[in-house]
Amino acid sequence: MFDGISCGQQALTEMGLNINQYFASEINGDSICITQNNFPNTIQIGDVTQILNIEKGGTHKVSDTLKNLPKIDLLIGGSPCQGLSRANKDRLNLKDSRSKLFFNFVEIRNWIRKHNNPNVVWLLENVKPNLETIEIMNEVLGCAPHEINSNHFVAQDRIRLYWTNIKLDLSQLP
Repeated sequence: MFDGISCGQQALTEMGLNINQYFASEINGDSICITQNNFPNTIQIGDVTQILNIEKGGTHKVSDTLKNLPKIDLLIGGSPCQGLSRANKDRLNLKDSRSKLFFNFVEIRNWIRKHNNPNVVWLLENVKPNLETIEIMNEVLGCAPHEINSNHFVAQDRIRLYWTNIKLDLSQLP
C-alpha cells in the first residue's frame, strides 16, 4: 500500500525472497511508471480509498478488487507522512487528508486478517510524529514501533518508525 516507486519490492528482491505476485496500491502516475519499468509484473490495484472505503459512521465499502485477491502473505506500506512530519510546522497529524490514510492501511490489514489470511505478516513505516500521534497509532495497530535511523541502510540521517508483527532483532544494526 502507498507503493511509491516500489522500494518495498526492491528490498524484498535484494533479500532474495521469491515474490509470486506483487499487488501495489499507488495513485501517483510517475511512481507507477517507475515501478512498472523496474518491476513489470507488478499488478496495480488502484487507490486505497477505493479498495476499502471508510464511510461516515464507520461503515466500510469493500471493493471487488479486495474481495478477489488471492491469499495475501505480506502487507507493507508507508502511509503519507506530510501531516505527521515534525518538519511541517502547520501539521495536522492524523487529521491531515493524506496522513489519515493510515487508517485505510489499518482497516485493510484488519479485513485481510478476517477474510483473507489471519496470519498475514505486516509492516507499516512512517516518520516519527509527536508523542500523542504515536500513542494513537500504537493503539490502533496494537503494537509499539521500532525506531530505526535510515542511515543504517542509505545515505540519509532520518529517523523512521516501523510498526509490525514481525519479530525483529535490531541488535545487528551498527
